[in-house]
Amino acid sequence: MEEQILVNFSFSHQSLEEDIKFHQKLEDEIGQVGRSIEESKSFDEIKSLIISELAKINITLENKRMEYASRIEKSDKEKEKLQEDFESMINNVIEQNKTLIEQNQKDSLTGIYNRATFEEFINIELQRYHRYKDTFSIIMFDIDYFKNVNDEYGHAAGDKVLKGIAKCIRGVLRKTDIFARYGGEEFIILLHQTGLDKGLKVAQKLREIVQNTEFIYENVRVPVTVSVGITEVMPSDKEYKSIFNRVDKYMYRGKERGRNLVISDLDAHIQKNPGLHPGI
Repeated sequence: MEEQILVNFSFSHQSLEEDIKFHQKLEDEIGQVGRSIEESKSFDEIKSLIISELAKINITLENKRMEYASRIEKSDKEKEKLQEDFESMINNVIEQNKTLIEQNQKDSLTGIYNRATFEEFINIELQRYHRYKDTFSIIMFDIDYFKNVNDEYGHAAGDKVLKGIAKCIRGVLRKTDIFARYGGEEFIILLHQTGLDKGLKVAQKLREIVQNTEFIYENVRVPVTVSVGITEVMPSDKEYKSIFNRVDKYMYRGKERGRNLVISDLDAHIQKNPGLHPGI
């Protein structure tokens, strides 16, 4: 684009020089008419000389008119090209910014959202809940014995498991759900407009999917399960941290109870009321 601007500047400078030469030539031809009249001795001779010189001036003017027309056409084309180049440059900048924004939002290993982006989404969702009572649930899960996977099979196998889980879980979630890697082997999901009853079904389905998925590394099956916590937003949740602390507690309670389990608000309610049982 810079080259195109320089070309246009050079063309403008050249056009100015050509205009100066044209006016000088026109002045010379008009001066020649005056000199011819002074040197002529008869009216017929003067008439003939004037007609001849005027014809030359007319040719000069016509040539200049054609030159102007050509110059305008060329200028229009160059302006159009400059506009196209400018628009292309703007589009490239926009696309590059989109790519940078996406890279900043995504986890580099798994390709799903990162923790910072998830927290932005959840804070917006919490504001919407308090304003419109638009409920939502949060699922958090952690890979069981992930350290053993890294120790026994190597970190490359661990990375493959992380990417494999992200891929298989993302494939069953809705487009409106927000799925992120929260850190290490922990993942978190925001289920938009989903209460605890439907959220529990999703959580169990995700647990089963991971358990039944074959993770193969160098022709060896790597057994993988996850411990899952799920909670529905509550009126008392004024900040995201209160929701996170609750679901995080449920997730680790699942690990304490033997792993490969889903623990929810319902389980917490049962613990407070020993006379109840999970069927209620």
